[in-house]
Amino acid sequence: MNFLCYLYICLIRLIRDPICLCLTIATPSFFALFFWIVYNDSSADITLAIINEDTGIKMQQEILLYSKDLISILSTASRENEPLKIRLITVESKKDADSMIRKGTAEGMIFIPSDFSSRCLQGAGAVWQMILLDGSPYSNRVALFSNLCNEQFNVLINKQNPPASLEIAGTNGHRIFSAFDSFVPGMLSFAVIMLIFSVSGVVSREIESGAFTRLRMSRLTSIELIIAQIVVHYCLGVIGILLTLLTIKITGFSYGGNIFNILLLCSLSIVSTVAIGITTASIARSRHKTLLISSVIMFIFILFSGIIFPAPKTEIFTIGQNPVSLFDVLPTVHLSSGLVAILFREATFNDIAYDLYSLVFMSIVLIVVSIYSMKHFVYTEKI
Repeated sequence: MNFLCYLYICLIRLIRDPICLCLTIATPSFFALFFWIVYNDSSADITLAIINEDTGIKMQQEILLYSKDLISILSTASRENEPLKIRLITVESKKDADSMIRKGTAEGMIFIPSDFSSRCLQGAGAVWQMILLDGSPYSNRVALFSNLCNEQFNVLINKQNPPASLEIAGTNGHRIFSAFDSFVPGMLSFAVIMLIFSVSGVVSREIESGAFTRLRMSRLTSIELIIAQIVVHYCLGVIGILLTLLTIKITGFSYGGNIFNILLLCSLSIVSTVAIGITTASIARSRHKTLLISSVIMFIFILFSGIIFPAPKTEIFTIGQNPVSLFDVLPTVHLSSGLVAILFREATFNDIAYDLYSLVFMSIVLIVVSIYSMKHFVYTEKI
């Protein structure tokens, strides 16, 4: 009965603090609307690496390179293409292009093989490749751009029998994405991250006010206290996610994949985030220290989770076929990865199973850590 009373008190206190409540729920929706106003129908800038291995054909005293004509068409089209500004960078090998993609400095590569010119001259089916970063929200727009350039190239060298064809790898789906769409996974992740401030602020306030001392006199255990905070802020987080989804839907974004998988990913991330907030407040024990630590945690989540910037890939080991990097210990890494897969590649439950299982494991570990922190740093004083 004490647990139910405390749960009721937590809900009442949350409702009686409308400013904190509104900021936690509505801030992600506000930013989603703001980004839609600023970036909807705006141009997107992407970088493609070009690997030209074409050896050409010796024609009397010169070497004929059809690849130069193709690259010229690509360069001209990339400058004139307003909705999608494409920057082309020539590199020496596929290894260099792969390195750029891993570092996040390029979204894909264009590969022209060594026999390209000879096959063009012979009409023997010359092929050049466009390889795009899997899951990029601009993949279909780049594919359309490349096909148009290929048509222009074929018209230039042979109007009757186009000898060159284009192979595109790494693209999925059929939608054309706007610049705003690339921010959608980040907005949903931000709705989860905001809970760190809410839960850590509530817990640190009760520690400073001595409320926990009075709660212990009612025989309320630290486990019951943590469960109550998780339940209350889980409901708060779900409301924030649903409001953000509604805002994004109103802007015209069409969800790919299953909405249930989106909510499942977000729910597990909410539990992990609430546990982190409780641990932070338990260790800090004061509101101003809690605010500082929470700000640092939020900065780490935003910087290293792939929400805004490309997530660093510092591989440590592999689990099955899944490489594990240094920053995979952050719940938001798996949240962002799963959301991108669902929204842009229409991934199924099995496709995001690794991210889901990782979030389940993290939730359990972080809850245990929060219980220990509460017992060790808060429930140590005798009454």
